[in-house]
Formats: sequence, C-alpha cells, structure tokens
Amino acid sequence: MTFIKKALCGLVVALGIVAQVNATPITFSFWGTATGSLGGQSFTDAAFSVTSLADTNNVHHNYIPGVDYVYANHSSISIAGFGLADFTIAITDLVNRNIGAFLFSDPTQNRLIMSVANSDALTYDLTSSIGPDSGPSNVNTTVFFGTSLGLLNLTNISENNYQAVLGETTDVPEPGILMLILIGLGMMTFFVRRRTL
Repeated sequence: MTFIKKALCGLVVALGIVAQVNATPITFSFWGTATGSLGGQSFTDAAFSVTSLADTNNVHHNYIPGVDYVYANHSSISIAGFGLADFTIAITDLVNRNIGAFLFSDPTQNRLIMSVANSDALTYDLTSSIGPDSGPSNVNTTVFFGTSLGLLNLTNISENNYQAVLGETTDVPEPGILMLILIGLGMMTFFVRRRTL
C-alpha cells in the first residue's frame, strides 16, 4: 500500500473518531421598569429588557461557596425610547444561593449591574430553565457600563423579573481534534505535491 493510501485510511479513521462535545446554549433575561441614563440621555420608569446568551458547558460552579457564574457570549439591553444596545464590556451571569439572588454583572469592574432576589435562586445552578421569577432588585447607582449606544447608568429598578431558558443541545466537534485533522490534510497535500515535483 502506498504512503498516500495509508495516509488517507488514517484520515478516514481519524474523522470517524472525532470527539463530540455538547454545546447547550442558555438565554438569561431580566426585564421590568428602570430609571437611569443611556448615552447621556435620561429615562424615567422606562420598560427595559436585558438578554444574555451563554453556554452551560462554561458554568463555573462554587466559584465562591454557593455562587455559580458564566461569562456571556453576547448581552444586550433594550430600553423604551432608545432601542437595542449591545454591551461592549464583559458580562457575567451569576446565581448566589447564599442570599437567593440572580445577578447580572461587569467582571472587569467587579460591579453588579442588576439583580433579582427570589427564593428559586436558592437551589439554581445556571444550567437549566427557570422562571419567570420576580422580586426586589439592586442596582449599582454610581457605576457606568459600556454599551453600543453609550454609557449605561441605572439608578433605580422599580420592577424586575428574571428567566433562564435552555436552548437545544448541539454537537460540536472538539477543537483540538479538528486542528489535528487539518494538520493531517496539510501534510498529505505536502507529500502529494512533493511526489509530483
């Protein structure tokens, strides 16, 4: 058997055993009525909604005993009269089982953006659907957070709700295996070209 045939057989076997991992998307949502400013423009008792997309495979459990968090892949906020603004900063979604709260925060500044206190948070771990839940909210009134429409500052949330919705699980090839396959294809191309020269 020639080298090329052996290499092709090896590649077929490698493709057959590519490891699979499950990517399970989850969407965290906060919505209610808020007061504050966006891009220097004030708003009072305006309807808002926050959407944060993450992957349950990236949840860090018991970062601090009783606290789980996950970095969001993408987060945005929609405020009545302003439209949709993407957060331009890193975002983490957290649950603190010690105090029973769902949290949305800026890990770079280590500051809370908003939270919802609800007893459902006492047993939640960011890996399943939950809610909708409502409850008292906290905001960080003196801190500004970057968005595509300018800096966001929340001074009050008079009504806040929370929900997490688990998406459909999809199989994703393990990145390391794909790299090995690409290297193998590159080597085969090199040897085939070398033989023809």
